[in-house]
Amino acid sequence: MHGNPLASFDRVPRLFPSSDAVAPALYYGAEVDRRAGRREQALDRLRDVGLQYPRSVWASRAALLEARLLVAGGEPKEAMRALQRVVGRFGNSAEVTTARAWNTALYRLYIRAPGGEPAYGWSGKSIGGPVQGRFQQVASIAIAPDGRLGVATRGGILVFDDKGVPNRQAAAMEPRQFNFDNTNRFIIAEKSILLRETEKGMQRFALTAATMGGPKLLQDISAGGLLSTGEYVIADRELRGAYRFSSAGQYLAAFASGRITRIAVSVSDQVAMLDVDTKSVIVSEPHST
Repeated sequence: MHGNPLASFDRVPRLFPSSDAVAPALYYGAEVDRRAGRREQALDRLRDVGLQYPRSVWASRAALLEARLLVAGGEPKEAMRALQRVVGRFGNSAEVTTARAWNTALYRLYIRAPGGEPAYGWSGKSIGGPVQGRFQQVASIAIAPDGRLGVATRGGILVFDDKGVPNRQAAAMEPRQFNFDNTNRFIIAEKSILLRETEKGMQRFALTAATMGGPKLLQDISAGGLLSTGEYVIADRELRGAYRFSSAGQYLAAFASGRITRIAVSVSDQVAMLDVDTKSVIVSEPHST
């Protein structure tokens, strides 16, 4: 985002106080504050959204972001209260599904677990693969926002429902890592291409990074992650680095160096990368807007 985004968002309620754009302007202003490390200012904006627009979808999104900030600040019980507001007000929306899942995790980690019981344990259930009940050459696994499990093998991607029955699939020639976006669609990092599922089918991106030796086509992709901004972090084993690309697959910047084989992205856009050269985990803080 160019210029001063916070000043632009602040102008909306001042100049157009009756506009439908006020609620999203407050929300995105809070997001700018969060990314800049201004926690209290972000919380103030988010709570204004809830007070002024209590039935708006932006109020539910604001409460989710408020919960994230509260957990990061060591206030999990306050976060649970914020999440419960979403559950109580917004029916069967996607935000309610997220709020319930986060509330369950917080309950297990901060309320149930301190009593002596483990927060999580093995259920005793297992999922069999399509070939004699086994999976062949698993490359990656991921959990979708709706809770379904996805497994990537050399034969493609399979997604399983809560009973362990496959109910979605996608072709993939040589998947290295895959993820889901916030609408439960696939993002697949193959050896030499990035695939993204859309309403119209799979988009294919051949990615080129700027390197010291000039532009290089990524031909040995080893890992990939999706940021909340829609941007990608993609690692190439041969180039020994990770790079940031726009949602349209355009090169933005170098992200990290190393022979990275796995990338994980948190809900707050922290990026963890497994570097096999140094046998270490590299953690990157979110980039400010």
